[in-house]
Amino acid sequence: MRRIFKNLVEDEEFLTAAIHQVRVFVVENHEGRKRVVDYGGPIRKYTPEFVKVSDTYYNRAIHEFKVQKE
Repeated sequence: MRRIFKNLVEDEEFLTAAIHQVRVFVVENHEGRKRVVDYGGPIRKYTPEFVKVSDTYYNRAIHEFKVQKE
């Protein structure tokens, strides 16, 4: 079975994910290569610049935040 993911981009999407405590995957795009840097956890905090997933802060400009669609 194939997994389908949705990127979180807008503040409202981060808020919804935080309220529902969904698992968020963090992906880094470095030199055109994407790699998962965190296999998931709930959003604890977010600002226009950073998102805190579990206990780590990630820069919104260089990371992608994904949730699995049902």
